[in-house]
Amino acid sequence: MKLNKIFAALMLIVAAAFAACDGPDIPVDDPGKRPDGDTTKVEGVAPDTTGWNIPAECLTVAQAREICAKLESNATSGTKYYVKGWVKKLGSKHAAGIADFGNALFYMEDVKNANSQDDFYAYQVYGLNGAKITHPEAVAVGDYVVVYGELTNYQGTYETVGKGAAYIWKSTNPNVDASGNTGTIPGDVTGEGTIDNPFTAADILNFNNSKTGNYWTKAYIVGQVNGASLDNAEFNAPFTSSTNQTTGALTGYNTNILIAMSADETNSANCVPVQLPSGALRSGLNLVQHPEMDGQEILIYGSLEKYFGAAGIKSPSYAKVGDKEFGTNPNGSGNSGNDGNALLSETLLTQASFDKFTAVNVLGEQVWTYDAKYGAKMSGYANSASVPNEDWFITPAIDLSGKSAATITFDHAFGPAYAMPDTEAKKAQYTIWVSNDFNGDVKSATWTELKGMAYGTDGWAYISSGEVAIPAANLKANCRIAWKYVCQTESSTWEIKNVVVK
Repeated sequence: MKLNKIFAALMLIVAAAFAACDGPDIPVDDPGKRPDGDTTKVEGVAPDTTGWNIPAECLTVAQAREICAKLESNATSGTKYYVKGWVKKLGSKHAAGIADFGNALFYMEDVKNANSQDDFYAYQVYGLNGAKITHPEAVAVGDYVVVYGELTNYQGTYETVGKGAAYIWKSTNPNVDASGNTGTIPGDVTGEGTIDNPFTAADILNFNNSKTGNYWTKAYIVGQVNGASLDNAEFNAPFTSSTNQTTGALTGYNTNILIAMSADETNSANCVPVQLPSGALRSGLNLVQHPEMDGQEILIYGSLEKYFGAAGIKSPSYAKVGDKEFGTNPNGSGNSGNDGNALLSETLLTQASFDKFTAVNVLGEQVWTYDAKYGAKMSGYANSASVPNEDWFITPAIDLSGKSAATITFDHAFGPAYAMPDTEAKKAQYTIWVSNDFNGDVKSATWTELKGMAYGTDGWAYISSGEVAIPAANLKANCRIAWKYVCQTESSTWEIKNVVVK
């Protein structure tokens, strides 16, 4: 007992000493640059977080980044926000920040162990109730935390305002006296979203709409929604047909299915709703006409988006159940009338795939670059401003001689949200072209612009370009298709992947 009292007294002295530290706060940790990509995994069971009562308006990392992206460089939000996420990595000056000034520096992400590049920097944050941090292990990689304070865009780095202006509101780390949470802590993601290692239904639920884009998912078909919300889920045959919104007549099918980790799942909260667009997927997978699909394992490729108010999959283009294929496989197969017709099929998600294309810089220092997560990327934004650029990204030569028709499809995204190409003038900055006489010089080649590409409306959300037709005049040898990026004083990042010519 006496030893405990002596130890407690010593801790109070140490805490007082740290609190008395004065002087300037430490500078930002590598402003404008990503962390060094430490891929150390943190294993273990998700901690108990009962009783936190996280506010409904609490932001995810993705949402916090969206707000920061709209700010001018070095501007602050003016509004304080709650931001939740996993501690991904400690800042290089984190230990010194706690020891000298009582503030912590760490990077947050929405999915544990994901090592996402789309992180958020909790910069110089104090501890609970805005008090200085005294324990050297008050923050650790793998903690789940909620921080509170103003946000800023510090020279391109999205972070909290420093010098203790923000603080840790809750944490699972016992060294900051966490008190628990009524919300659900995300679990670990097991898939990668590739065809070889697809996401699971649990992965999609764990993302909680923080991840967008077209990915592969494998799960079990367990039911459908016949109504406006998941409360109208049906898990047993006979399944109900939807009604025509104009005539009120039964359509004979429904336009969605539910997938889950287990074939016998009956709790809609554990299900991912999947949209069935008109065509091969709807006609082959709807449970009204095909109740035999209930309980079957499905591999599906589509866009991760909110659907029925939940984490869902929309606009899928391909699915496989057993040996049956529906739609068009982005890797070049499928039973939608295009089997074996893919003349070019590249994901752009590997260096080898990217290197098959030709990047040509006409104006500006920025160029098309490779990204293992996003494919081919181009941005004219540098040094806190958009700078003049003209850059082309060109396919390898494709022999279309003797073909009666050909199309190109690809997945692409623009961001941030405020810079979306939402006018004809902005769309003219991001176009696709075709040529049959390109030999390395884009200026001397004859180019024809391809029309009909879908641009999308949501920042960073991948959508399909749609099937863009290649003119009959270009259906001959040495056909090249190019993405042309042009900007002056306004620009957006353009990301492209999963290119298919057929």
